[in-house]
Amino acid sequence: MPIPNKIVVPIMVAIMLLLFLCDMFLVQELTLYFFYAALLLFCLSNVELKHMYALATFASFLIIIPYVFEFINNESFLWLSFSNRTISLIILWAITLILGKFTNKQILQPITEEKWAAIWDSSPDGFMLLQNNKIKDVNLRICEILQLDKGQIVGKDILQFTPKTQQNGTRSQDLVQEKLDKVLNEGKQKFELDSYAANGEIMHLEVHMDKIKSSKATQVLCVIRDITIHILAKKELLQNKDLLDQGVRLKKLGIWKWEIATNEVAWNDQLYDIYAYEDTSQKVSFEIYQSHFADENVKKRVLDKIYHCLETGEEYFVKYHIKDKTGQIKHLSTIGKLIHDENGKPKYLYGVCSDETETELNLKKLEESTQLIQFIFDNVPQSIFWKDANFKFLGANQQFVTDCGYQNVSEIIGKTDFELGNLTETEIDNFLKIDKEVLRTGERKYGIYEAKNNLDISNLYFRITKAPLKDREGKQIGIIGTCENITEKIINENKIRASEKKFRTIWESSPEGFLILEKGLIKEINPRLSQITGFSKEELIGKNPLYFSPEYQENGDSSAKILQKRIKNVVKESYQELAWTINTQSGEKKYMSVYISLLPMDNTTYVLCAVHDVTKQILAERELTYNKNLLDQGVEAKKLGIWQYFIKEDKIIFNEEKYKIFGYDDFTLQVNLEEYLSFLIDDKEKEVVLERKGECIRTGKEFTSEYRIRDKKGKIKYISTTGKLVKNVVGNPEYIYGISTDETEHELAKQEIKESQQFLQLILDTIPQRVFWKDKDLRFLGVNQKCAEDSGFSNVEDIVGKTDFDLPWSKNEIEAFRKDDLEVMKSGQSKLKIIEPQTKKDGTVSYVVTNKMPLKSYDGRTIGVLGTYEDITDRIIAEENKIKHIQQIENKNKELEQFAYIASHDLQEPLQTLTSMTELLTQLYSDKFDVRGHQMMDYITDASVRMKTLIKGLLDYSRIGQNSELTLIDCNKLVELVQKDLSSCIAQSNAFVYIEQLPTIKGYETELYQLFQNLIGNAIKYKSERPLEIHISSQKKDKHWEFNISDNGIGIDPKFKDKIFVIFQRLHARNEYEGTGIGLAHCKKIVDLHEGKIWVDSKINEGSTFNFTLRDSII
Repeated sequence: MPIPNKIVVPIMVAIMLLLFLCDMFLVQELTLYFFYAALLLFCLSNVELKHMYALATFASFLIIIPYVFEFINNESFLWLSFSNRTISLIILWAITLILGKFTNKQILQPITEEKWAAIWDSSPDGFMLLQNNKIKDVNLRICEILQLDKGQIVGKDILQFTPKTQQNGTRSQDLVQEKLDKVLNEGKQKFELDSYAANGEIMHLEVHMDKIKSSKATQVLCVIRDITIHILAKKELLQNKDLLDQGVRLKKLGIWKWEIATNEVAWNDQLYDIYAYEDTSQKVSFEIYQSHFADENVKKRVLDKIYHCLETGEEYFVKYHIKDKTGQIKHLSTIGKLIHDENGKPKYLYGVCSDETETELNLKKLEESTQLIQFIFDNVPQSIFWKDANFKFLGANQQFVTDCGYQNVSEIIGKTDFELGNLTETEIDNFLKIDKEVLRTGERKYGIYEAKNNLDISNLYFRITKAPLKDREGKQIGIIGTCENITEKIINENKIRASEKKFRTIWESSPEGFLILEKGLIKEINPRLSQITGFSKEELIGKNPLYFSPEYQENGDSSAKILQKRIKNVVKESYQELAWTINTQSGEKKYMSVYISLLPMDNTTYVLCAVHDVTKQILAERELTYNKNLLDQGVEAKKLGIWQYFIKEDKIIFNEEKYKIFGYDDFTLQVNLEEYLSFLIDDKEKEVVLERKGECIRTGKEFTSEYRIRDKKGKIKYISTTGKLVKNVVGNPEYIYGISTDETEHELAKQEIKESQQFLQLILDTIPQRVFWKDKDLRFLGVNQKCAEDSGFSNVEDIVGKTDFDLPWSKNEIEAFRKDDLEVMKSGQSKLKIIEPQTKKDGTVSYVVTNKMPLKSYDGRTIGVLGTYEDITDRIIAEENKIKHIQQIENKNKELEQFAYIASHDLQEPLQTLTSMTELLTQLYSDKFDVRGHQMMDYITDASVRMKTLIKGLLDYSRIGQNSELTLIDCNKLVELVQKDLSSCIAQSNAFVYIEQLPTIKGYETELYQLFQNLIGNAIKYKSERPLEIHISSQKKDKHWEFNISDNGIGIDPKFKDKIFVIFQRLHARNEYEGTGIGLAHCKKIVDLHEGKIWVDSKINEGSTFNFTLRDSII
C-alpha cells in the first residue's frame, strides 16, 4: 500500500539534511547512497512525478556546490574528484528517468471516493475489475446478475462462472483468454458470453472490456449487461418458425391467397410445384386457377363452395382433381377461409391446398399390387390354370387364355374342358382322367405330353403338369396345372436389322436429348430433344443449334462464339461439357447441361451432343423463401395433429385437430405420457413408441411411428406420427414436437388387398415351376415356395431382401445370373431358355433352363426382373450320352480310314506282281496267242491299270490331313501353280481360265493344291462342244471365304448334286469319261478339314459352279 504524504514529507526533509552533512564531512559515495534511499521511499509514496524530478535536481546541486567552492577558493583542482562527481550525476539522472518511466506516478487527480462509490454501486450495468483473470472487485449489479454475495465473487477466477463450452461450441477458457489478450494489446473489446447463475441457469451476457493502469499493475474493467431475455425471445421465435416450417414440409402444403378486389391469386412455391409451374414468378389470376379444373363438373362443384363462402363467411373444404401445366391429373384437397376488411366487406380468401395424388396413387398401387402376381402369371412363358373340385376353371393366366383361343380370362371362368371348344373328345377324356387321378391321390402328375389343336393355331405340343390345389388349412379344393409350349421354333433374324432396331430403341427411349451435327448443322435428333425444345424433328433438321439458342448466354458471352470454340476443342480433347441456355418453341427459357463428343460413323466424323434438361435444378437453386404469413395461415387452415411433449414436466400439448383425432371434446385438457400410451391398443406398439422416444432423446434423431389407438369414443384408428427433438440453451433435451395424421382409411384398404395377395401367393406356391422376381438393385422381392426351398430357405419371406450373394450359388453362377438380370432390365427384352448350372444347398449341381423378362409397373416402367426356371438335369445327361455316342462313331470312321489306307497299300504288291507277270507273258508268248487271247490280255492289262489308279485314289483319300501343318497360303500363287501343271490339258481343250484376286489364308498347302487341281481338272474333263471358259473368284462371308469355280461345260442334273461328293459315285460310263469316282470325295474331305462346306449349282448343258468355303485366317 502507498505510504501517506504526512509520513513521507518529514522523512524526506531529514534525508535532505543528512545528504548535505554527508557531502560536507563524509565521502561523496555515502551521499549517493542516502539519495537512492530517498528515491526508493519516494516510489512508495503518493507524491507526484514532478516532485521526484525536483528532488533529483536538488541532489545534483549538493554534488556540484562543494566542487564550485573549491574552485573559487583556489584550492587544488583534482581531476579524480571531478570525474567521480560527473559519474555520480550521470547515474543519478539515469536512475531518476528509469523510475519515472516505469512507475508512472504522474496520474490524474482521482475522483473523490464518495463520488466513485455512488457511480460504482448505482449503475444499471454490472462493473467487474479483473487482474490476471481474478476478480478484484464487483458492483452490486454483478451480484444481482449472478445472484451471489460480493464475498462469493471477489477473488475467484472468472471462468468459475461460465460453462466449459459456449453454445456456439467455443471453449469458454479460449474465448475469455482471447478477449483479455486483445484488450491488453489492441484496446476495447465487445463480445457475448454464456454464464451460470447461482441456481444453475445459463445467462447470456454482453461484455465490454477496457484496460486500466493502476499504481502496481494493469487491470481490466468489464461492463456487463444481462441480455438473456432478448436471446431467449429470439430463440423462441426461431423455434416457432421451425415448427411451422416443419409442418408445411412434412405435409407439402400449398398456400394460396385470392385478393377479391384485384382478382390476383398468390401462391407459395409448393403450390406452384403442385400445378407444375417451373417459373414461380409467373402471376396467377382467378381465371388461370379455374382453367386447371379437370372438367366442368369439378369446376362447378369447387366454385359453388367458394361462392357460398363469400356469401356466408363459412370456412369450406373440398376435394377435387385438376390437370397441371404438363397435363398430369392430380388429386387435391383445399380448405378456404374468408377475411373481411375493417368495414366488414370480403377482402380476400386464403387457404391451404394439399396434393393428395400420392395418397390416391398409393391406394391405387395397393390395388395394383394385387395385379402384380397376376402380371407374373401373365408373363411367365408357361400356361397356368386352376380348377375347382368339379373341374370348372377358377382362373388362368393370359398365356393359357390365348392358347385356348380366347381373349379374356373371364371367358373361360366357370367352364369345363368340354365347353372350351378347342379340344377333341379324346383329349378331353385324357385330361379329365388325369384331373380325377390328381384329386384322388393328392399327388402331382408330371411329364404328360398332350397335342392340342387350337382354334387358330395347329400342330402345337405342350408339356402338362397338374397338382392338387389346397386352401390355407391344407384342404384340397381343386387342381392347378401348367402347360409349357415345347414346339421348336426356328427363327432366322437379320442381325443387322436387329442391331439397328436395338439402337433405335435406345435412341428413341433415352431420357437424354441427343443431336448429331454435320458441318455445324443438325443431321439427326431423338424424340427427347423435340420434347425439350418443343420443335419437331422436321423443324430442326438442317438447322444450326443456334436456331433455338439465345444470342448471348447468361454469362454474357456470344452463343455462336462459345459453340464454335467448344466444337474446335472437342477435336483436340475428344470431350467437352458446358452449361447452355435455350429458348423453346413456346418462348420458355430452359437450362441445359451439354456433353459434346466425336462420333465416327460411315467413314465420317460427326459431333454428338447429349443434352440434359437441368431447368428444375437451376430454378430450385434460385427459389425464394416461403412467405411466413402464408405459412402461419397454412398451418392454421390445414387440419394437422400437432403436438409437443415436454420431457421434464411429462406433459403433452395438442392442437385442436390432435384432440379431434383422439376423440376429445374438451380442447383444453392436458395429458401425460402414460395417459397418451393408454390409447394404444397393442402393448408391442407401446414398446416401440417408448423405444423411439428414448432414442430420439438420446441421439436427437427424428423418428416416425405408426400405431393403432382406441379413441375416447371407442373407435379404432390407425395413426402415423413424426417427431423431432428440441434442446434448451444448455444443450439438454427440452421437448419433442411433431405431427400426427389419421391413416385409418388407408390401412383398411391395405388389409383388404393383403388378403387378396395371400390367395394369389397360395396359387403361386402350388405350381411346380420355380418363380422369382427382383427389384432394380437385384434384391429378391418375392419367390414361390419351390424357389425358396431350392435356395435353402423354408419360408418365402426369408429370401425377400436378399441377393444372389446370400444364396448357395457358386461365384461364377452368381456373376452369370446377375449379368442376365441387368441385360434384361437394360434392354427391356426377355431372355428365354437359358441353360445354366445351379448349385444347391447340399453342394450338388443341377442344370436348369431359365426364362427372364422385365418386371414392369402399372405405368409401363421397368422396375425389376421376373424369372422362372425348371430342372433339366436328366435332359442334360441324355445330351451328354448322345455326344459320347457321336464321338464313338467318329472314332470308328477313323479306324475305317486307317483300314482303307492299309488295305490299299497291301493291295499294291500283288497288283504289281500281276502287272509284271502280264507284261512278261505278253512278251514271251505274244506270237502264240490268237485274237481272242490278245483281247483277254488287253482286258487284264486295262483292269490292272484301273485297279492301280483306284488304289492310288484310296491312298490319297486316306492321307488327306495327315502329316500336314497349317501355313500361310497365297491362293493366287497356288492357283497359278495348278494352272501351270495343267497347262497341256488347258491348251488341248482350248480353255480360257479367268482368275480374280484371291485371299491369303492359313491352311494345308498340299490338300488345297489337290482341291483346286481336281475342280479345274473336272471342268476341263466335262467340257461341252462350246469353247471352254473357267472363272475362279472369291468373296468374304462372315468368318469364312467363299470360293467359286464355274464353267460352261455339260452340267450336272440337280438331283445328283449331293450324290457326287460320295466316294466311288460316278454319273457317266467309263467309255464316256475316265475317272474313279473319288475326286470330288477328296474335295469334300479337304473342305471339311478346313472347317468349310462344298456344294454345286448346275444346270444340264449350261455349266456348273462348284462353291466351297474355307475358314478365314487372312493375315
